Amino acid sequence: LIINGKVVGELCQYIRKTDNFDLPLQNVNYTNMRCNSGAASGANTLTHTVLAGSEVGFGVAETFSHPGPQQAYPPRVLGLVSEYDDSGDWTKIYSLVSSPPILSVGAID
Repeated sequence: LIINGKVVGELCQYIRKTDNFDLPLQNVNYTNMRCNSGAASGANTLTHTVLAGSEVGFGVAETFSHPGPQQAYPPRVLGLVSEYDDSGDWTKIYSLVSSPPILSVGAID
């Protein structure tokens, strides 16, 4: 978690850690599509108070393991975040599309 340009807490202290943090979901109809595989870890994830007007962010891996979109959609949570099942409305706040690197292939003898 990054607040006003400063990293807050430890890795996944305030962000839900998924079981397959480096693999894509294979079926978009699964409930895991809401917040990725293992996202039921919400009860074990702490919350952090953020003042209105603060800039909030989070880090992502420098490399992306497959071509396609990398997106972030936070939900609006009414009630306790630790009990939220990710079934509410979401708002897209980030999107990046990556392409595989173009590899040059030399002549084959």
